[in-house]
Amino acid sequence: TPRHRDLTVYGIRAEHLERDWTTANRLVGAKESRASNRRDGDLAAPRKNSWSDPDRELSAIGRANLCRTLCDEIQIYKELLHLANNLDEQDVSESLDELVTTCPDEPREVRRCPTTRDDGES
Repeated sequence: TPRHRDLTVYGIRAEHLERDWTTANRLVGAKESRASNRRDGDLAAPRKNSWSDPDRELSAIGRANLCRTLCDEIQIYKELLHLANNLDEQDVSESLDELVTTCPDEPREVRRCPTTRDDGES
């Protein structure tokens, strides 16, 4: 959209924190790699989405309800993935795969979320 034209967006995904941080740093002109200057664990982050773990307490119905409730936020997340200057097609695809694993009914494309009225409820 026109309002995004002059923006430079960098995405730092929690599951890929170190890689995204390093790429964004390089794109903004950092002279030295953050990784060479850090202590082990400085950029530690989960390596997978724990909501996708079937052994977690959240039931399939609970997860579907959570995904439906977060629909607007999920669409913004998808838009930001596509806008992020430091994420390539593979990065975006990987994050969308992770999203679909967590919310199986969620399409990879940005969509309009149903409202209560759209669901036939009042």
